[in-house]
Amino acid sequence: MGAFKSYFTYLSRNRLFTVVNVLGLSVSLMFVLLIGNMVARQMSEGRSMKESGRTYVLTDGRYSTSHVLLGDKLVGRYPQMEEWSCAHSTWTSCVTEGEDMMNVKAMAVTENFFTFFGIPLVQGDAAQALVDEHSVVLTREAANRLFGTEDVLGRTVNFSSTGVSKSGTQSEVVPYIVTGVADKWDNTLFVQDVDLIFPYEIIRYVDYYTSDWATGLNGTGRSDLFVRFVEGVDPEQMTEEEKEEMREYANSCYSQPRYGEPIRWVSVRDAYFSDTGLCSLRQYSLQSVVIFIIVGVVILLMAVLNYVSMSVAQAAYRVKEMATRRLLGSARRAVFWRMVGETLIMTVVSFLLGFLLALALEPQAEELMGVKIGLVDGLNAATVVVYIVAVCLIALLAGTMPAAIVSGYDPLEVMKGAFRRKTKMVWLRTLFVVQSGVAVALLGCAFFLTDKIERLLERPMGYTYDNVAVFDNAGREGSHILFRDELSKLPYVEKVSFANGLPASAWRNNTIDIYTADGETKRVAFNSILGDSAFFGMFGIEVLEDYHVAQEQDGSLIYLTESAYREIGHPRGITSIPSPDYVYKVAGCVTDFTLGPVGMRQGAPAVSIFNYETMSPVFILVKTIGEEEAYMAGMEEVYRNVTHNVTAEGYWYRTIMEWQYSHLIRLGKLIGIFTATALLITLLGLTAMSLYFIAQRKRDMAIRKVFGSDARRELLRLMRFAMTSLAVGLVLAVPLMWVGIRQIDRIVEYDMPFPWWVAVAAFAIVAVVSLLSVWLISRHAVRENPVENLKTE
Repeated sequence: MGAFKSYFTYLSRNRLFTVVNVLGLSVSLMFVLLIGNMVARQMSEGRSMKESGRTYVLTDGRYSTSHVLLGDKLVGRYPQMEEWSCAHSTWTSCVTEGEDMMNVKAMAVTENFFTFFGIPLVQGDAAQALVDEHSVVLTREAANRLFGTEDVLGRTVNFSSTGVSKSGTQSEVVPYIVTGVADKWDNTLFVQDVDLIFPYEIIRYVDYYTSDWATGLNGTGRSDLFVRFVEGVDPEQMTEEEKEEMREYANSCYSQPRYGEPIRWVSVRDAYFSDTGLCSLRQYSLQSVVIFIIVGVVILLMAVLNYVSMSVAQAAYRVKEMATRRLLGSARRAVFWRMVGETLIMTVVSFLLGFLLALALEPQAEELMGVKIGLVDGLNAATVVVYIVAVCLIALLAGTMPAAIVSGYDPLEVMKGAFRRKTKMVWLRTLFVVQSGVAVALLGCAFFLTDKIERLLERPMGYTYDNVAVFDNAGREGSHILFRDELSKLPYVEKVSFANGLPASAWRNNTIDIYTADGETKRVAFNSILGDSAFFGMFGIEVLEDYHVAQEQDGSLIYLTESAYREIGHPRGITSIPSPDYVYKVAGCVTDFTLGPVGMRQGAPAVSIFNYETMSPVFILVKTIGEEEAYMAGMEEVYRNVTHNVTAEGYWYRTIMEWQYSHLIRLGKLIGIFTATALLITLLGLTAMSLYFIAQRKRDMAIRKVFGSDARRELLRLMRFAMTSLAVGLVLAVPLMWVGIRQIDRIVEYDMPFPWWVAVAAFAIVAVVSLLSVWLISRHAVRENPVENLKTE
């Protein structure tokens, strides 16, 4: 490093230059490291699973809606299918010690699941682990959490099930024997944070209509059917006739035809970024990944350009040194590569600092991005080589321009002082225009996305959910009634309701054929929510008409929404819906309300009202006088005392709405962070331009001041120069902002008028920050004694 002693001396004397460049490069490289590792991990998701290239999920083109009994039927009929497996995700609860209960996340799978996907077990035999219907496999994390050790083979997990079974309602504690511990669950494509993997037979007591006992195959929507095709067969390349034949056969297996369009197969290798909704597999937005890549590259380029700007701005302090080296015999090429080497030193230091920053902020980045990054886990020989090559390329990109400028001057001209008079501002001004334009575009997109998310969350839903708390029913039989009775004693509780569905996130789809008013047969998807008599009041849903009909055999009363009446082709007022197989009674009509997130196909929304005494609810809803944390804490304490569930927690209904759009909220926060970084880099670039501009114009300002100008006029002249550059940057920002907003519209499918204030506010903020920076930097220069700047001429 002795050869670069003069460079280190220069850095120590120009600390602002050093800090600004190291800070800019380090922060940008931190983002690049986090985004790069995230993207590399996301692009490889699913590809490490066994035979992922020829394993497919059965879907209807929009969702993976299958039944476990369909697997044998398909594989037995089509020779191009080798084998199949099925997975079903659900929330359950189990008893661990005595009376105490603990909430866990469970998945139900067929017995060949672990061998089908090649998921290893650290304990137990993958081929035999789920053969017995009362066996269970734990993940490593769950084994340590439940038992404090991974040595758990033969231990008992008591599962508390409450649901409808073949023999009616069941609510009991059933022991399951631990037969295995799954390894590296995080490396699979399946839903994370799973604690227990049960045999599929448990679904008989959790979701009967999607279980193997429901031989009519009349329940779908919560199971993924995986089929492995023989080598060389791509089901998506089948002819339309073959797809239609397969659709007709699959429909013939269901009690009611399920597939209105040709069935679609989604490869497990492509499932992670698929637009088709899947039940048990993790998914991520490919558009979000593309946005992260673009933003990461833009921020890195802005930092590199900023380094170039600062280096060119400081060239006056290096050019005499390099001219001296030229006069002492160094070739121009040697000077050029020396300066590139200096840039490499700064880039290496910035990379190391950026890596440390990335490690420190990795947990927060994982939370914001909603995925695992794994900086340390991803370190290997190949990664190190990539890092080294990237650092060298960045150094070459950043150092070439300053090195070419400094090494290109005639050393004799430099020694005569001609350097300041011959250099131009075009390069720095162009860089600032680009940086300011990108900053305005990013800021405008951030404002637009934030405004769109806020409007999305505040859009009319047809129901209200203020002050509504939700508890998952995790207790034993009858505990929900005891919980309701105890809640009624609390002064801040207004009402309690039981439900087997929620408008925002959980309902049952029942697709049937009915007769319209014209006598024609029509297939209608009824999206039904089960609740008690307090359900409508809980959400402010108005009963428009009550027909006072007798209850169905199962004790329910069916209410249709106004849109459901339009969907079935019958006028309001009818008390029954005729179908080829059954006549459905209608108890009344309620106001329209929205199911699920925006863009969700509504079908025919319906509410079935049950007697609370005979219900086995999934959710317990509580209306309070306000959303106070103390209220939630008090209700949770009551619930734990009633259910003996040590992990039982409630949540406000509004959090469900936030969960649905959490990926958008995270994206908005990330774009906000990226925008703030871009503004910082733009400010640093403006600092470079201002310093250089002032250094170039000190002689001109001095002459004008001798002839009557003053500090105020000179300051306005500098401000006008900066404002002109900003105006040109705005011209660049408009098309960039338009492209970004179009991408946001594709990600957030919600129509709204464009808020005009977005572009105005973005430009105004960048302009104010930039002009303030110019004013702070320039005010000292314009007050200097002109004699000091003229006596050296």
